[in-house]
Amino acid sequence: TEPPYVVLFPGASARQKRWPAGHFAHVAQGLHRRFAGRYRLVLAGSPADVGQGHRIQQAAGQAVPLDNRCGQTDLPNLAALVAGAALLISNDTVAAHLAAQAGVPGITVLMGENYGKFFPYPSALLRAPSHCLFPPDMEARFARGNFSRPGHNPNIAQISPERVLAAAIELLGAPA
Repeated sequence: TEPPYVVLFPGASARQKRWPAGHFAHVAQGLHRRFAGRYRLVLAGSPADVGQGHRIQQAAGQAVPLDNRCGQTDLPNLAALVAGAALLISNDTVAAHLAAQAGVPGITVLMGENYGKFFPYPSALLRAPSHCLFPPDMEARFARGNFSRPGHNPNIAQISPERVLAAAIELLGAPA
């Protein structure tokens, strides 16, 4: 049988909500190093995400096997793909909501400009761990109790791949 898989979803409707391809590639490399053979890595996205998927594959390198399904994932297939995943790593977009609904562990990288509107979900609604990672300046605001909309778009690229990789390793557990 096929090993379980991790879905990487790099798409988002607004450019400023897209975590950089190089960051996704770094996470894919780290997951491959840590869990090679234990988890397959699947890139998913709409036709608008094909270029981003190629950039991630190229940056990750040929040594990292990525099943690139960007452009081949309509909404029903995405829902099924996410529901079967061991973990979803996504921008603030529909895939993250599908994971929450399906009870799949998820990591959502997001700007935080609308904290509480959609993310993070109230823990009572979740059936699986859901980590929301925000840019450091937004996390500092939240720590001070300031959840108001900032006067600028937070820079999602400031969320380090190392933070996302550490959260993924925590959710997937140590290799057997």
